[in-house]
Amino acid sequence: MPISTRSMPRWRISWSGNPAWRICSRFVETRRRSEQLTAPFSPSCVTERFKGHKITHLGYLTETLLQGYQLIETQRRESMMPVIRVTDATWERMKRHARPLEDTPDDIVRRALDALEGVTERPTRGRSTTGRPKTTDAGRKLPQKEFRNPLLLTLEKLGGAGSLEEIRDAMHPLVEARLSPADYKLVETGEARWWNATCWERSDLKKEGYLRSDSPRGRWELSDEGRRKAQALRDRA
Repeated sequence: MPISTRSMPRWRISWSGNPAWRICSRFVETRRRSEQLTAPFSPSCVTERFKGHKITHLGYLTETLLQGYQLIETQRRESMMPVIRVTDATWERMKRHARPLEDTPDDIVRRALDALEGVTERPTRGRSTTGRPKTTDAGRKLPQKEFRNPLLLTLEKLGGAGSLEEIRDAMHPLVEARLSPADYKLVETGEARWWNATCWERSDLKKEGYLRSDSPRGRWELSDEGRRKAQALRDRA
């Protein structure tokens, strides 16, 4: 595939002096202005264009040009993605629901949609909607709020705090009988739906003051108020 050398200086191309990088930079700028300019896909193509000029490390030069081309294509694809604009207030609310260093804005929106789709039921034409919702073949998802008390009791059983793995392993037997196959399906984060819902409920408990907000990353801990709440649940059980 041809490459224009009109805008390229006729210097000795040496990788150690980095003029190959300057050629790549000029190539990138030229590529933005003209869609007809393409990078070479073989060293022989560059050799043909640079006859009579000493070229060292030709393979590195070709690789650099190809990387520049790939960078342009990546930027072009990203520029075509839809953009959703939100207000500062909405952005702050989204950040409150995100897990630090783990979630992207897309993750937050996907979890919100999962939650909405999990509780929304379409009425069946010709049938009453006041009774118990119809159970699908895969089973109905357990509502998020149903994980609140089991989570509090699990933390109380663990002495008031525990790691994510400890809490998940200790809590599963408490809710296992109520879980359907739908609750074991994986969500976008790669977690089972029931544990993902537990994480969301943990966020609500923290906002309400039942869990400490200053716990180390990966560790959940009851606050004083949360301990009293868990003890009351245990006494009623």
